[in-house]
Amino acid sequence: MRLPQADSSWVGSLFAQAPAFIAIARGPTHVFEHANPRYHQLVGFREIIGKPVAEALPEVVEQGLVKILDEVYASGRAFAADGMRVLLQCDPSAEPVERFVNFVYQPISDGDGSCSGIFCHGVDVTEQVRATEQLRASEARYRALFEEVPTGLYRTTPDGQVIDANRALVTLLGYGDLDAFRAIPLSSIYANLDDRERWRSAMLRDDVVNGFEVELVRSDGTRVWVRNSARVVRDEHGAVLHYEGAVEDITRNKMAERALREREEYFRTLIESGVEMVAVLNGDGTLRYTSGARGGAGGGGAGRWAAAERVRRRPSR
Repeated sequence: MRLPQADSSWVGSLFAQAPAFIAIARGPTHVFEHANPRYHQLVGFREIIGKPVAEALPEVVEQGLVKILDEVYASGRAFAADGMRVLLQCDPSAEPVERFVNFVYQPISDGDGSCSGIFCHGVDVTEQVRATEQLRASEARYRALFEEVPTGLYRTTPDGQVIDANRALVTLLGYGDLDAFRAIPLSSIYANLDDRERWRSAMLRDDVVNGFEVELVRSDGTRVWVRNSARVVRDEHGAVLHYEGAVEDITRNKMAERALREREEYFRTLIESGVEMVAVLNGDGTLRYTSGARGGAGGGGAGRWAAAERVRRRPSR
């Protein structure tokens, strides 16, 4: 149904000011009857009024848009698309322009219910789609770095639930995958729960904790020492959103330190329990350590002590 002239003029004015692209095509060949400035801009300001879509925009035929128009016209059912990729030959001497559009083809019914044309209404969302693609690419790069870095990385809630963790941390703690790690409360991985409370208190007080050494329990019950450095992430009102940090495996360091302490204690015990005096001198000849014994079987202890004293007092050359 066509609008009276006065109404047509008013509607045409609205179409011209609309921020969306709008076009009306009539008949089974979809002849352009009307297109607003946004639509003309979209297709490169080509002469399209009075021409069938296939003639005015020949590049869209192979892209299936004319077939969709045919189906809408024949069935009387609308068609809608979000973010559809369309290549438009706006300049015959240049490469087609890639655009992404949200649009609807709405059948126009006459008084008898038959379809006489199609109303097209849509918006160009190319910039939004490209921004989304760039964001996804950036997230993919971040995720790749997050997963491949050999240091354990994590993000957790204040109440002790895992939001995210990389492969290095999941493997370090002996879990098969991230979902399995997420399924446990963090309190269960601490060998000593007091350590978690000390860490949380320091985080809330300082917003950052560096080099916090703690013993954790792996999924199989074995233990591992780690150095945990983390920070608090807050919202604009100061409320804690989550904790995020890095975990370094220092188990070998701890084992080496313990072995050294045990070795030193062993030799100290061996020396202290001996019957002979033992003296350890520094490089400059001064006395560094002596055992408690100054005499013993066969005598001579005092003589050895005196000799050590003479060495200690002798000036270095």
